[in-house]
Parts: sequence; C-alpha cells; structure tokens
Amino acid sequence: MLPRSIFVSLLLMAICAPAAARQADSDRWDEVKPTAADVEAEAIFGRARGLEETGRLPEARTALEEVIRGAFEQRWKISAHLNLARLAHSMQDDAAMVEHLRAVADAPQNLHISRNIMEMAGSRQIAIRWLGDHYRSQGDFEAALHYYRQFTPGGGCGTCMREQMAASDVRIAQVYIEMGRPEAALDEHIRPMFFARSHYSSPALPALAVSVARDIGRLDGLVEELENPAQGAQLSGLGRITLALARIEQWRLAGDVHRLIAEFWVSARRRGAIQPSAGSDWRQIAAAGALWELGDPARDAIERRLEALLKDAPGDAAEPRADEMLWHIRTLAQSNEHAARHYLVKFKERFPAEQQAFRALGPLPELIPRSAPAPSAGQSPP
Repeated sequence: MLPRSIFVSLLLMAICAPAAARQADSDRWDEVKPTAADVEAEAIFGRARGLEETGRLPEARTALEEVIRGAFEQRWKISAHLNLARLAHSMQDDAAMVEHLRAVADAPQNLHISRNIMEMAGSRQIAIRWLGDHYRSQGDFEAALHYYRQFTPGGGCGTCMREQMAASDVRIAQVYIEMGRPEAALDEHIRPMFFARSHYSSPALPALAVSVARDIGRLDGLVEELENPAQGAQLSGLGRITLALARIEQWRLAGDVHRLIAEFWVSARRRGAIQPSAGSDWRQIAAAGALWELGDPARDAIERRLEALLKDAPGDAAEPRADEMLWHIRTLAQSNEHAARHYLVKFKERFPAEQQAFRALGPLPELIPRSAPAPSAGQSPP
C-alpha cells in the first residue's frame, strides 16, 4: 500500500510535473519560455497520462522511457523517473520502482513539483521517504534507516518544514522499535533532542518517547531526568513537551483524575478552547485522552464537578463556569450520552445568557433527541 503522504505528493506530481519541469528556476516561474524540447516532452507526458487513464500501463511506461533516453533536460528526466516509479508500483514491479526512485534521490537537481507551500514538494524528499517506507515494509530496517536519515525538509513554510522533520524523526524511532530496540529509539535517537535548543517543538515525537519509556518501565526515570537536567543542560521545547506528557501519563497510570481535570482546564482556558479540537493544544488533548481512558472514575469526578458548578451562585464568574461546564458535558458525552443530555438541559436552564457558547459546540445539542425528552430535574440519569 502506498503511504498516503507519498500518494498525495505523487498525485500532485502527475498533474503538475509537466508545468513544473518547464521551469528552469522555481523562483522565476513566468520568465522561462518553453523550448522545442520542452514542448516535445510535455506532449510525451500527455500521451503517457492518457494511456495510463485507459489502463494501458505498459504503453505508458514505454512512452515515459522515451524521456529518460532522449536529449531532454534533467528536470524532465526527474519527472519521468517519478512517474515511472509510480507506474512500477501499480504494476507490482518493486525492482523497477526502486531503480527509478534511486535515480531521483541521486539526481543533482531537486525538482519542486507544486507551488503549494503546505506540500512536501521536493522530488528528492519524495523519493527518499518513499524508499525508506518501501524498505521498512519489506523488513529491511537498516536500509530504511539509511534513507530516513538522509531526509531533509523539502520546502514550504517554517512550520511545514518542522513538521516534515518531525515526521521523519518519528519514522526513525518507529523503525528502532520495530527492530526490537526500543531503548535505542529513546536513548540514541530521541534523548539528544531533549537538550537541542534549536530543535522543533512538535508533540508527535514526545508522545512516542513517553509511550516507549512507559513500556520499558522507565517513565518515572524519564520524568526525573527532565525535571532535573544535568548541570549546564537546558531543556528544548521538545524536552518540555515530553516532560508535560510524561507527567500526564503518570497521573493516568495513578488514576489521578483531579490533576488531569486541572491540567485540561488550565490548558483550555489558556487557549480559549473548551473542547479538544483543532484549536486545542497538545497538553489539552493528552489530558482529555487520559481522562477518557480512565473510564468510570473520571466520569464520576466530572459529574461531581458538574453538580458543584450548578450549585454556584450567579455572578461575575458565570462565563468561565459556563465554559468549564460545557467542556465537562462534552467529555461526559463520549461515554454516557444519557448523563450528558441531563446536564445539557441543566446548563441551558442555569446559564441562559451563554447560548452563543452553547451553539458553538456544534454536534453536541443533537444529543437531545426531539422525540425523547431528557431526564427531568431531580431524576438521576441512567
């Protein structure tokens, strides 16, 4: 199965490669006029695309091989190799696919496929990651590591490039784990980044580090190390994220519902988001996930907090109480819809001025079916 990120990049390439290959310099899109060779190459790509769309894959491959053999510039040959790799994958010809991908990875030019800064658009990056994924799927972990370690961000905005690097680091750590070497993933690959000041701050690798430390019985040791770094050492953003996630995992394992609720609520208020969503931060999402995994103890604590919020006297703190109550109702709804309906009705009665926040919750109001009223006041939810 072709990884989704590679598939999307190659789909963009199939659509954009002829136009991209016409450009001698990606910074001067409109200044380069096509030569006769460019026109011929684009016609070949068009013919190959038509053959592929009608299922004539061998003929499409033959057409693209004309570009490899012909007197065309390097950018056209790179596009042809990538398309031939994709065709070889469709034809289950792994040897040919690897040959074409290596040609792209070793090419002196890194062809930029798309103008969209959100995409991993470099031909070399696409080929290197695809080769790593291929060897990993075949169980050749040393070869997979060889290619993953060659990966460098392939363009885009600063955030996009950091996310590309984070995804690559996660792949390397996962390969170590699949090799049966989780300690190496933590100690040799991830740990040095805890103290690298210039490193990115993404939660994906810290979450994996916490999972590995827990599974090998070193979670408490990881927290202690990050809380008390060696003299002269300073935690990076990635290290600080790892420490926070490790503490949340400790609280989950200890069943410390109150600390988890406090952690979530502090994060939610800081971000101005009352539900785990695209607007949430990694700490909020982790705390919500830990609460959900705790099951009944967490639900009982949430219901006790909801009852306390309902009893509070109206005043200047109505809005923050309403926000907190809405989050607790949404969390409760994940595991007990009947109880969520009950408290949702009480919320509407208790905070009539907060209907705008209520509507912002999206699908939650649909938990109350029009044909079946929620439990009345004083009636315990099922």
